[in-house]
Parts: sequence; structure tokens; C-alpha cells
Amino acid sequence: MSDLCENLCVQKKRAKLIKEGRCFICCNTGCYVKKCKKEVCSYCKGRHARAICFKLEKSKQNSHLDLEEKNVDVKTTSSNSVFHNRGGVLLQCVEAEIIGRSSSDKIFCLFDNRSEKSFIKKNVSRSKVEVRLRNILSGEETVIEALEIEEISKATLSLPNPDAWAEMESKGFRLTFSCNESSENCEISLLIGSDFYWSLTHRIKRLDSSLVAVETRLGWSLQGRCDERSDCTSVHLVHSEEESISTELRRFWEIESLGILDKGSVTLDNGDEEILSEFDKSVNFVDGRYRVNLPWKPGMREALQINKTVARKRFEGLVRRFKCDHELFCEYKDVIDDYVREGIVERTSCDSLLDSQGFYLPHHAVIRSDKTTSHIRIVFDGSAHEDGQSSLNQSLYTGPNLHPNILELLLCFRKSPVAFTADVKSAFLQIELDFRDRDFTRFFWTDNLNKEPYVLNFTRVLFGLRPSPYLLAATLKHHFKNDAGMLLRKWRSNSKQLNLLWQQEGVKTESSETSAIDLRPPTKVLGLAWDPENDLIYFDPKDLLKFMSRRGESKRFILSVVGRIFDPIGILGPFVIKLKCLLQELWTLGVERDSELPPKLRHKWQQWSSEAEGLTEIKIPRFYLGSIDQEISKCEIHCFSDASKSAYGTILYLRFVTCNNEIESSFICSKGRVAPLKSLTLPRLELTAALLSARLAKQVSSCLKFDANIYYWTDYLISYYWIRGDSSAFKPYIKNRVQEIQLLSDPMQWGHCPGKDNPADLLSRGTSAVKLAQNELWWHGPPWLKLTPDHWPSRHRDIFRFRALLGRIRTSF
Repeated sequence: MSDLCENLCVQKKRAKLIKEGRCFICCNTGCYVKKCKKEVCSYCKGRHARAICFKLEKSKQNSHLDLEEKNVDVKTTSSNSVFHNRGGVLLQCVEAEIIGRSSSDKIFCLFDNRSEKSFIKKNVSRSKVEVRLRNILSGEETVIEALEIEEISKATLSLPNPDAWAEMESKGFRLTFSCNESSENCEISLLIGSDFYWSLTHRIKRLDSSLVAVETRLGWSLQGRCDERSDCTSVHLVHSEEESISTELRRFWEIESLGILDKGSVTLDNGDEEILSEFDKSVNFVDGRYRVNLPWKPGMREALQINKTVARKRFEGLVRRFKCDHELFCEYKDVIDDYVREGIVERTSCDSLLDSQGFYLPHHAVIRSDKTTSHIRIVFDGSAHEDGQSSLNQSLYTGPNLHPNILELLLCFRKSPVAFTADVKSAFLQIELDFRDRDFTRFFWTDNLNKEPYVLNFTRVLFGLRPSPYLLAATLKHHFKNDAGMLLRKWRSNSKQLNLLWQQEGVKTESSETSAIDLRPPTKVLGLAWDPENDLIYFDPKDLLKFMSRRGESKRFILSVVGRIFDPIGILGPFVIKLKCLLQELWTLGVERDSELPPKLRHKWQQWSSEAEGLTEIKIPRFYLGSIDQEISKCEIHCFSDASKSAYGTILYLRFVTCNNEIESSFICSKGRVAPLKSLTLPRLELTAALLSARLAKQVSSCLKFDANIYYWTDYLISYYWIRGDSSAFKPYIKNRVQEIQLLSDPMQWGHCPGKDNPADLLSRGTSAVKLAQNELWWHGPPWLKLTPDHWPSRHRDIFRFRALLGRIRTSF
């Protein structure tokens, strides 16, 4: 339907279609609903077009009433390119006054009827969701609601030149901005989306074939292509909300797969080997520091075009922000001054600036309130580029992933009674860049906001380039034992003697940087929180609970919640598995990301959300042996597996016997997975859980390097007999998994235990966070683990007594 009909209600749209004899689905004449082959409404699946859906209209009418309740966290990434041209496209914008409690300020508003919601920059709204605006010319006031967002666009709006402005005025279209207004000052502070677009829009007047004047309650605006008389700055902006959610989910599933994927399948390809070989040839150790080259793709160093215009525009936007927030400028300047003082950046020479080779990096601040040291991090954008040209990041190889396995590191972190941590100060910035690459790291800066900026460039590897993590990991791998010229700081330990020694030696510890213990954030160890005083590790739910307080109830919101859960060793397994199952149901039902949840799933989500408060109670000892300081005479690893129709999983315990014959057991790790969408019988799911157990046990035993026997337990007799039987006698699905289990373990290591004693049952069925925190079976295993083996369930059942059963299960499953 025509955009001009968008301001009509659904009832009037339908009446118009009936009057003109048009089809309710395709809106064409000569077609009938019964015979129309076009797709039906994507919102309610009714036989009509989406534009005339009563349910959708009702949903939109209610959407702004509970805006705060349905607020979602939208992390955005944007890339833009700017170029100057005669003739261009004007976007529909007005200048209006935003009215605060005690003052008002002028801002630029962009009308965008393709955006579902309205957005306002945080520094403009100051946490306000209700926005009161005033027409600069008439004084008419209006109120809308908008979601807060860090950045709408780093680019600026295009304005007509004074001649075009005067022509509009002569035709009676009074524009809200001055004819002398510079495009450089037109930063977008408010985006008015479809939720308020048509309620603020009135008449539309066509000026020529490609330009219209649109009357709004905030004043007249222009939209369309302007002719050669208008001197425009054209802005091409790509704005993505999906990337952050996708990145978080990818990280979540990668963490979930640690320890249960075949490590042998993760190898370096020929390209990665070549990159590593080139690194080894070029890395140098000069004056106490490593010096490296950027990993350029073939021919890209010479082909990379300078992007000075984009970087300058972005910096001018940053300066405008500094003028509004002087405190931010002072903190930002302190960081840059430190960079200069430490030789991390240098003033770019005049000769280098005359060279056509080079690249400029836009930059912005990221505020980190949870950090005990620097609260502000400057992030440089290696992806900025001119229109139609490559960026620096596109010209560089990312490099292979050389980071160690997080699960293995955490397992080893729990092995010893004494643990300590330290942080490499500004790790990336400790590695020097080769002289030939420094001109590709230029950026604009100024010490005085009223003066022209000058150009600096990096001498070190910086945060924001695609290969930076690889270069850091490769450098550490190259000469880890040598003095790499890196300063270690923020030392912390659970040992009182070690802390006292550091204090006597004047070593700067993390505790010395924050005097008040209550104000000190938890120490982070590979993403988990560590309390050295009590030697406990746990998942810190503070940020998750803060995000969930927004009470979103859409698939998008749930995806964002999933991406915020970091639990590599499976402490929260039985609670998180409920969320995984809910996510699978959402996908199975085809629920769209921003649609309302079906009632049944909404109830499940609300229940899970209400139980999340209990996560604050879940903490486990870091050291496997806890407070026991006696010599250990024997260690064993016990693995339990279980499955249900919805999920399956495995959990591992360390059982140890002291020289005084005291027996204890402690949680090592767990892994839980949802059952495949393709329906499997319960015996096959139990066998899959057993395979998961064997894979995880292999990695744990190779990592811990304890001289320990391994025992496997299942409460399902059929899978138990499969594992103890001849794999060649079974169907391919069973045969392949039995063969792998028998390759990873000795069938004689497998035993059968009662279902009530199987802690993995919690992984297959789920439980609340509060119940999980108090569940002794989950944290220590069945009671008989603390008894001698003669009290264990019988591990060796007589297979010959079950030949009839074996004959049936060979053909039935």
C-alpha cells in the first residue's frame, strides 16, 4: 500500500480497499482473497496484508504505553562513509527544542518511518524516556517516548545551502534551522521512528520530481534528491543491531562446547601456518620490547586509500561531545597524555603527512565503571573507510586463534592450594609496531577544543585492529619465558603470607588500589569471579540481573540474556539448561525476534527470570580439596551421565582419600545440552550422554594430570549393556557411539547406579537456582562416594543373564 496511506487506521484502509474493489492480500484490483496466491499476514497468519492487520495495529498502539517494561538492550555497530558532492540526498530532519525540568536545548531530529522505535542519545535524555519537544517557530509542544541509545549515528546530517534555503522560504516553507547552519554541527540526537512518525506528520508537498516538503508538528522539513544548486554532504550509514547478539550467542555456544569437541578437529590451515611462519621471521626483540609487523593481505598495503575525511568528521563529532561534557574531555586527555608520555603514540612528522600512504583511525570512549584502574578506554575504529574503499581491518589478516582453552585453564587454576593472579598493564600497548606500519595508525587529537587538531600515530599495537589479539598471543607464545618488557600489576592471592610478602616488598596489589573492601569489585579469572579471602569462585550475576530488570519478554531479549551467561565449568548447569530448552522451543515454534511470547513460553520465561535472583547464592571452593591440608593417598574421577526427552548431560567429581583414610568429593565440571530437534529414543539419548561423559573425562584427566582412576556411571541399563557389548552387533548410530566410547574408556570402567543417586539427572530435567545452591547431590555427588568401594552400587552385572534383553535392544532402538 502507498506510504501516503500509512497515516490511516486499519479500519479506513480496509474501507478504501472495499470501495476500490481491491484484494485484501495483494491489494490489486481483479483479484480475490480466496484465489490470491500472495503470502498472508506475517504477524497473525490471517488472509490479509500485514498493513491491514487489526492485531498488529493493536500491538503498535500498546507498544509505547509499556515502553520501559519492554525495553531491550540494543548494542549497535555502525560503519559509515562520507563524501562531498554537488547534488545529493536530503534526509527528513528538523531542529527542535528539547525541554528539560529547568532548561531547554536545541537538537536535530531525524524522521525515519522505517525504524520501528524512536531512539534518543543518552547524553541528551539523561535517562529520560519521555521526551518533550517544542516547535522553534510556533512554540507548539509535543511529547513522545524514546529508547535510550549510546549512539544513533556518528555521521552528520546534510543541509541545503543558503540559496536553496532561501528558495524554500520564498515558497512559504519555513525551515526550522538557520540558512547559515553548518552541516558539521548537525549531529543526530533524536530519531523519530514509526511509533510516532505519522502522529507528528501532516501535509506532504511535492516540490519537483525528486524532492518533497513534509510538514510536521515540529516544523517543515525537506526530503529527497536535491539538484546541482544544493551543496550536500552525503552520508552512507550501515547500522546493525544483530551483530552484538550474534557475537554473544556464538561465544555462549563456543563455551558450552569446551571439553566435549574433538580437539584434533581444531587445526591450523595452510593460511594460518603461513601467517605464523611470517610472524616468526619478522618478530624482533629491540630495547626490551618485542617489535612486530601487521599481517597484511597480499597487495593491500599499497592499495589501501587514505580515509582522512571520514576520520576528521568523526573527530569533529567527538569534539562537540567534549564541549558538552568537559569532564569526559579531561579524562580522555589524561589517557592520551599518558600515551604520549610513555611513548605509545607520537606526533606524526610533516614528511609522513605529505606521503599518500597512510590511514586514519576514528576513536571514541568506552566507560568501564566496574574497573578499579582506568575507568575510560579509548577504542580505535579500524573499520572506518571512505565510500567504495577498503578499511584497515579489511586489509589485514585476523590471524589464527592461539588462545589457550579456557576450560583447561580454569581446571588447572583449581589444582593448587595457593593461587594468585596478575594483569599485564595495557597488554596490547606493550608490543611495538614496525616503523613501516605506524603511518597506518594515525588519528586526530587536540589539547585545546578551540584549536585545529593535529595528527598522532601509534608506535605500539592498539586495541581496535582485527589482528591485535593474535599479535599479543603470538608474541607471548614466541618468547613467554623471556623478559618481554611487560609490566605485571593488580597482584592478588588467597595466601595471607604471599599478600604480606608483596606488601613488604612494595608490590602493587589489587587490594591496594581500592581501600574499602565493600567497594572492591570481585577479581575476575577468565570470566568467573574469585573471592580470594574465602577462596571461592562463582558466576557474578550482577550485570545479568541488572539487564533482566528491564523485564523484556521477546525472543530478542532472551537471546541477549543467554549471551550474558558465562559458565565454562558448568556450575549453573541445571538452571541454565531450562533456558536452553526454552530457547529451543522458541525456535521450534518459529517465534520472531520481536514478537510477543506465546502464553505457555511466557510463563516459563517469567518463572526462570524470577528464579535468577538465587544465582547470588551459588559459589564453590576454588581448590578441589577445600580446607583439607592432609596428604592425599588416592584420587579418582567419577563421571555421571543422564538424559531425558528434553536434555542430556554429564557431571564429574574428584574423589580423594587422605592418609588418615578421610574421604571427600568435590565438583569438577559439568556439561548439559538440549536434545536434538530430530526425535531420538531415550536409550539413544542416554548413550549420547555417556559419550559426552567419556569425551569430557578425557580432557579433564589430561589437563589435571592426576594419577587417578576414572569411573563412569549411568542409571540406564540399556546404554550400560551397549557400552559393555560388541559394537559391531548394533545399528550405525549406536555402533559409532559405542565404538568411540570404547576407544575413550575401558568398558570395565562403566557401572550402573540408581537413578536417585545420579546427579546428572538435574542436568536432564533442570532445577531452580535456589534449590541448586542447596543441593548436596549436585555439589558432592551421591553419599556413597564418601564411602569405601564395597558400599558402592554393583558395577559389574551379568550380561549373560540379559541375552534376551540384548537381542531385543539390538533391533528395537
